[in-house]
Amino acid sequence: MVMFLLCGMLRRKVNDLHIGGTTVTGNFPILVTGATGNTGAALLSRLTEHNIPCKAGVRKKRDTLHTEQVLLDFQRPETFASALKDVKGVFLLRPPAISNVKTTLNVFLDVAAQMDVEHVVFVSVSGAEDNKMVPHHGVEQHLIHGPLSYTILRPGFFVQNIGDAYRYDIVNDDRIYLPVGDTKGVFIDTRDIAEVAYQILLAPELHHRKAYTLTGQTLVSFDDIASMLTESLGRKITYQSCSAWHYFWHLRRKHQLPWMQCFIQTLLHVQFSRGGAAHIDPMLPELLGHTPTTLQSYIAEHTKLWQRPSPK
Repeated sequence: MVMFLLCGMLRRKVNDLHIGGTTVTGNFPILVTGATGNTGAALLSRLTEHNIPCKAGVRKKRDTLHTEQVLLDFQRPETFASALKDVKGVFLLRPPAISNVKTTLNVFLDVAAQMDVEHVVFVSVSGAEDNKMVPHHGVEQHLIHGPLSYTILRPGFFVQNIGDAYRYDIVNDDRIYLPVGDTKGVFIDTRDIAEVAYQILLAPELHHRKAYTLTGQTLVSFDDIASMLTESLGRKITYQSCSAWHYFWHLRRKHQLPWMQCFIQTLLHVQFSRGGAAHIDPMLPELLGHTPTTLQSYIAEHTKLWQRPSPK
């Protein structure tokens, strides 16, 4: 197995780019999935800013994406080969609506291997290596036991959840409603994940078949987050704990999310309540080469997200 991996690395083609007077290696062009989401959009912006050859895999063309777009639908395997044509690097995100990875993402990876993709960066979740309940586990195992060169990123909870998954309740009910009790956790900015992915894609040989756990560097409770929001918004925001069952039905009835998304989102928060996000890993600042973005700075930067609409 060791000899196979060494031979595979020797066969890889390395392309050189010069950015700001520095030569970088990488496998180009890069296909970015999830290009309209927080992490994918941040990565795509960074790639295009530095003129790195890349394209966005999308189900529908978007006027807001100022780069080449190719049709890619994980539920339509017939779109895989054309999306992967001439691609050497892939940034892979699992769409929240997809729970069956065997017939979707794993098939996509098989096609990527057949088409000589040279490196995949997969964004998993913290703890997925041991948790068979989350779909990311199946993708990780497929990569680990497959022929592709890969890097797995396992981030913890996103600070962007406050402006996305929790935003409706904050704006409309002045509360954060979650089944996590008083447990503390660490939060990571998706822009930091994108920066790590960018660095890996530009020097994949340094991260061949590695997995990194990525976390924020400060433990906070949701009472702490509610206090930060209260200070920034100038109105009282509270945190209300609930049971996993009530949270599941809250997501289903009030947020009208799909059943499987409700289940996965509830499961991740139950894991949070059991201390699953309480571990601080030093890897993120090491990979970034600087201090990660803090939760306070994210809230201060995005205050408008939680402002209530002005009455007409």
